[in-house]
Amino acid sequence: VVVFPMVKHLDPTIFPRPSIFDPQRHRQTDAPAVTPFGGGVSMCPGRLVASAEIKIFLAKLTDKFHVTLATTPSSTFPSNGGPPDHHRPAFDLSRTGLGIFPPKGRVPVVVTPKKKEKTT
Repeated sequence: VVVFPMVKHLDPTIFPRPSIFDPQRHRQTDAPAVTPFGGGVSMCPGRLVASAEIKIFLAKLTDKFHVTLATTPSSTFPSNGGPPDHHRPAFDLSRTGLGIFPPKGRVPVVVTPKKKEKTT
């Protein structure tokens, strides 16, 4: 039995409006489509370490920098099926069987250092 995570992520009965980027939908821990480390007896034994590393990296990154997509009205991404003003990159579906969906092409971002606050 093979389960393709993206099929669940794009199912409107699980996530309303699946073509719209909404990171808040993954905050619900009981969502049946959120299984990044597998399940059952084959659940990833390193899942707690991996989750901690991701959280530490993101906390440090967002503490020191502002990170935004470098999109403007003239930016173009390959079609992703979303509304015309939706600037999420399309997925590269060549690795569908692996459950890996990198973006198709480059995704330009702007990383700006945050100004240090003066302590008194």
